Amino acid sequence: MTMRKKLIEALQAHKMRICTVESCTAGLIASKLTDTPGSSAWFERGFVVYSDEAKAHLGVSNALIRDHGVYNHAAAAEMAQAGLMASLTDICVSTTGFVMEEGQEPQANLWVGIAMPGKDATSFEFKVTSKDRKRFKKECARLAMQCVIKTLGDA
Repeated sequence: MTMRKKLIEALQAHKMRICTVESCTAGLIASKLTDTPGSSAWFERGFVVYSDEAKAHLGVSNALIRDHGVYNHAAAAEMAQAGLMASLTDICVSTTGFVMEEGQEPQANLWVGIAMPGKDATSFEFKVTSKDRKRFKKECARLAMQCVIKTLGDA
């Protein structure tokens, strides 16, 4: 079973609708979740916030962006929280990250944020090694969906 199908089943089992706030995945998660008929039952809306200005406009702190950038736990958590506040959903997932360039030291390059009403937003970090942008986005989307499934399983 695909990660998309697992996530849809988890959302349906919890009777929840999701919102996405995507930077490095550029709307791929939203696209995958809406490829199935009836998706409005589990998908409410998605935001693609590729630029720092778009992240700030949605509600990510200008001070955070200025002082720490957008590739970190705090930015991912704020992105998810901002998406939750701007939507009518039960859970919001965010992605922020970058493709590692040749010769870069191994490090985290994907951060996934999760926000739910009444709970502190959380975040996860991953190292995604693909240098190919299309593969990178697909792997980031898969990992983000996996984080939502894990969060719903722990809820």
